[in-house]
Amino acid sequence: MSFLAPPGEVMDWRRVLLTNLADSAGLLDRLPATAAELAAQLNLDPKSIRINLEALTAWQVIESTDGNFAAGPEFPTDSDRQLIHQHARVLSRWAAELPDRMADPIGGKREPRTSAEIAEWLEALGPRARHHAPAVIDMCLEAFPSAKTVLDVAGGHGEYAIEAASRGLDVTMIDLPAVIGSVCEWPRVRKSGINLVGGDVFETEVTGSFDLVLCFGFTHTQSPERVGTLFRRLAAVTSDGGGIAIKTFIRGASPATSIFAVQKLVAGNNGDTHTLDRYTQWLVDAGFDEPRLVDRDAPTLLLANFGDRRPDATC
Repeated sequence: MSFLAPPGEVMDWRRVLLTNLADSAGLLDRLPATAAELAAQLNLDPKSIRINLEALTAWQVIESTDGNFAAGPEFPTDSDRQLIHQHARVLSRWAAELPDRMADPIGGKREPRTSAEIAEWLEALGPRARHHAPAVIDMCLEAFPSAKTVLDVAGGHGEYAIEAASRGLDVTMIDLPAVIGSVCEWPRVRKSGINLVGGDVFETEVTGSFDLVLCFGFTHTQSPERVGTLFRRLAAVTSDGGGIAIKTFIRGASPATSIFAVQKLVAGNNGDTHTLDRYTQWLVDAGFDEPRLVDRDAPTLLLANFGDRRPDATC
């Protein structure tokens, strides 16, 4: 249910758009019902409702008996719906904006997301991260077993920070104020005891020294120049003997990575996938050791130790 899926494994785009339409129109929450009943409740066209729901029977999302529609075996869960909403938005943006990106890869200035849009985006990404977080944090702590303090950079939904905090680590998460404002009241975040910092990591000073820095899903949203700056700033708050963990899409590593780069192009923020050679150079220039690939699945997990070659930079 995501553009991150490898070729041949992604959900049929027709199913995505039809399911998203039915959910957004309020149809799914009012089943079982007939098309006429749904039309009367929602002030919609009964023929259009019937066609949409009958089409979804092809994927067993909906079942139909004598004109009465009900949830089928493949009816989406609440978390499924969030992913489908995200996937539908991606499909729409690819169709509408890719032609413009060929002429202007950066694009015009975008309207900032509303708080509701930010919350929906984070809620869509959260379940996937929650599933992978235990194994990812295991790999990080195996590499840095003495870690006691953690900085989660652009942690978003907070799932990796929550998992690290559940291991008894002292965790600070920094993200843009709008993101922090969205997640700060989430029960999982509140119960975790994470220290939340609202700010731009390129501008906001983070005090302290951290044994482990998590930088997941962020570097590919930045230009090469900003990634180099980011690692220098993070090196300034990484403790000697500590290190950094980067989860990202390495250019050329897999077909999924190549497809993911299209999403970065559509985003129009100058983000991109970067090669392993570039990551190595950026990290070494910042004072880290050469990174090692621990998990080669897309996105890849890179780990790099930090010694006593601290550059002159602040975060």
